[in-house]
This record gives sequence, C-alpha cells and structure tokens, in this order.
Amino acid sequence: MTQMTGITDDQVEARIARLGAACDSVAARLVELDDDPTLCLLDTLMPTGVTAALWAQEGPKVGRLWRHYLAVREVVMAIARARHEPGTPGHERAGALARLSRPSVTLPLDQPDPAARRRTLIEEAPTVTIDEAMLGLERMFQEVVAALGRIGAAVNDTRPRLAAARARLAEIERSAATAGMAAFVELDTARAAMERIGTQVDTDPLGADATAVAAVEPQLEAARVALQDAVATRDGLPGLLAAAGGQLDALGAQTAAARAARAEAAVKIAGIGADGGTFDALAQQLDGLRATLQEIARSSTVDWQVAHRLLLAFRQELGTVGAAVEQAQRAATAGLAMRRELRSLLDSYRVMAQARGLAEDDRCAGLFAQAHTMLHTAPCDLASARAAVAVYRRSLDPGRTAADG
Repeated sequence: MTQMTGITDDQVEARIARLGAACDSVAARLVELDDDPTLCLLDTLMPTGVTAALWAQEGPKVGRLWRHYLAVREVVMAIARARHEPGTPGHERAGALARLSRPSVTLPLDQPDPAARRRTLIEEAPTVTIDEAMLGLERMFQEVVAALGRIGAAVNDTRPRLAAARARLAEIERSAATAGMAAFVELDTARAAMERIGTQVDTDPLGADATAVAAVEPQLEAARVALQDAVATRDGLPGLLAAAGGQLDALGAQTAAARAARAEAAVKIAGIGADGGTFDALAQQLDGLRATLQEIARSSTVDWQVAHRLLLAFRQELGTVGAAVEQAQRAATAGLAMRRELRSLLDSYRVMAQARGLAEDDRCAGLFAQAHTMLHTAPCDLASARAAVAVYRRSLDPGRTAADG
C-alpha cells in the first residue's frame, strides 16, 4: 500500500501504464493529424474570407496540441522514472507519485506574435492535473478535427466541380484555337469568371460553395454558343456574299424588265410616259450596292467580323432598294395588266352573250365591237375602255333596250 496516495502498488502501476498508453495514443493521433490532406492543403495556401476566419481560430491549436501533449508526456515519464529507476530517494518517489493526482502539468503558453504590441502583463502558464490536461487535449483535438472536416468537405464539394468547369473551359479554348478564334468577348468573360471563382475556391472553400462554382456555368455556355455561332457565321460568310450578289443580279433583271414594261405601256396605254428617270435612279443605286458588296467581299479576307457587320447593314439597304424596284415594277405593269383584265372580262361577257342568244343581236354586237376596238388599239384609253366594257355587260341583262345602253 502506498501511504501517500492510499492506493495499492498494483493500482499505481496500472495507472501509470494507462497514462503511458494514452500518451502513445495521443501521439499517434497527432502524427495522423499532421498528415491530414486538408491540413497539408492549408499549409500551402493563404486562406481568405470565411475559411481564414475559422482557421485563425482553430489553426493555432495544432501546435498547441503538440506542446500540451509533450508537457503531459514529460510528467508521465518523470513519474514512471521515479517509480522504477533504482536508487531514487523515497521522498522523490513519493513526490512523483503525488503528481498523479495533484496539478502537475504546466501547459506552455502560445508563442506571442512578434508583430503584436508588447504585452503589459506577464501571463503565467497554467498548471493542471494530468486528467485535466488529457481532457483538454481531447477537446482541442476534436475542435481542430471538426474545423478540418468542414473545410475538407467544402474542398471536396467545390474542387471537383471547379475541375469539371475548368475542363469545359479548356475544351472551349481548344475548339476556339482549332477554329482560329482564340479571342472573343464571351470567351474572355468566361475566363475572367473562372479565374475569379477558382481563386475563391482555392483560398476560401468555405465561402465558395457549390452555387459559386455553378455561377460560372452560364458564362461557359455563352462562350460555347458564341463560338459555335461565330464559326457558323464565318464559314457561312462566302455563301451570304454570294446570295447577296444573286439578289443584286435579280434586282437588276427585275429593274430591266420593269423598264421594258414601262416602255411598252407608254406605247400601248394612253397617258403613261416612259419614266426613264425612275429606272435610271434605281440602276444607279444597284451599281452602288454592287461596288459596296465587292468591297465587303475584299474585307472578308482580312477581318470576317467587320465584313459580317458591313454585310448586315448592306442587306438592310438592299431590302430598301428591292422594295423600290417592286413598287416601280407594279407601277410599270399596272396599265398593261388592267388592259389584259378588261380583255378577259370582255371575252367572258361575249360567252355570256352567246349563252343568252344575244351574240348576233345588232345592238350587243355593236357594243362588243366598240369595246374590243378600244382594247386592241394603241394607245388604249383605259378609262374609256373600262366604261365600254361595262356598257356591253349591262346590255346583256334581260329587259334591256337600246335606250338603256
């Protein structure tokens, strides 16, 4: 029986053995903690934001754990030596064994920050029992592990997503380089967003959650679509230029046909002039557009984007001129079209006269001949011819007399 403690020698030996085993377990856990991937990651970067705030509170505990562990271990080893080393005086053995239950572990203070202001008060290192020190080690260890768990979970959640986004950006960049389009606004925007999110994920994983990484997806998609559209536009530019040239040729032919129709109408329809000035102006506009299109085609070999913008403006102008050509053609052909319509009406009324037995009626035949002559004599007076056709039509109604005409 040990008089100082009131416990048996076997109990003392068991107590020292348990403390030694506990120290060995703490050492193994601390070594494992030193190899924690998240802790290693934090050692290589300068945390910011939420991550920096948490690690500023929990990070210093890693070194503190080792210092406190070594303080406990030193006391436990001293007790074991006093207990087992031959020649140790009795009073030293008694004092060492007393340290098992009384405050005997002086916990070292953290090293002050050299950049901090000089302390006005001298802090004393606390002295606690072995059990209190071991409980403090366990509590501190769990706090550090919990912090590393939070940071590690954030890293494991965001970094794979970031890696996938970076791979997608790299694929877009390769496609752009292959297409000869290494620089365009949407790709630059996606690069900037990726760099911003990447920096946040790398330095503040707690602040950069999955939604932060997901926020870059619209920029990546915009870059992909813009690249796709740009390639299609560039590759389709020769076809668009050729189509515009074809439209110009068609408008030229339409203008020539309208001029010829107007000239014919000037001969065959009374009151219609050749109006050469209108068609000369249209032809001049078409010549100007043709020169502009040739210049756009030349610029497309230097800067297809500029050429495309010029072509868009050109097509608007081409549409305006095309509308003017359409209007001129309608005006040029309106008289001849009206004459054809009146001729067709007169022929249909002639069939009606035959069906009603009036084809040989002198009065009806005379009215028909009068309208027919007007429609087949140049220049044709359309107003008079229209009136003559209407008179002939009314003469075919039952009950009509010569006075009715």
